[in-house]
Amino acid sequence: MSLQNIDSYPRVTEIINAVIAKDPKLIDYLIEQERKGIDTRKSFKQAGTKGTKLHDLCKRYLEGEDLKLKNKALENKVSLVGKMKGNLTLINSEYLMHTDTPFNHKGTLDYIFSDENKNLILVDLKTGKPKFKWSPCGWMVIPRPEHCLQLHGYKYLYESFVPGSCISEMRLWYLLNTDIHEVKIPYVPDLWQCLLKLYAWLYL
Repeated sequence: MSLQNIDSYPRVTEIINAVIAKDPKLIDYLIEQERKGIDTRKSFKQAGTKGTKLHDLCKRYLEGEDLKLKNKALENKVSLVGKMKGNLTLINSEYLMHTDTPFNHKGTLDYIFSDENKNLILVDLKTGKPKFKWSPCGWMVIPRPEHCLQLHGYKYLYESFVPGSCISEMRLWYLLNTDIHEVKIPYVPDLWQCLLKLYAWLYL
């Protein structure tokens, strides 16, 4: 199937955003900024552009390209991703997938790695600031629900798109200015299929 034929397919992120309610605090923030005359669309677009650039740099670095970055802040961030990768072997990066089951949809995952036992590991890199919660062991990252759903969607797509494949682990990498945090996301059977049914009921 040509890429032109799948242009109209909804993306994993679009499906999630259409079904999952927005954080009330985010909505209140956007309303307050609009009242102050601040163009939030511009700031979100700028943040998205920076995130896309950083994703591209990390992809090229993990694929073995010598980036020769002059910006030390970017160089440090990219090296953090390399350290987090460790001994994992990169299998796919920025991988576009699609399926027609139960209806047409698509998505582009960040990375598929394999470990020393050939287990496949799905990783989604996040460059926005995550939520933190204090625990007896110190501050811990709380993954956003939409990020967990995104991984489930990519797992479903990958296993549908690549016959015989099986994702063993799902991980979120939250990349900050000077640190990177990994969160392993447990797989919930049929979670993505239930979300797809809800989306189909609402919009199809």
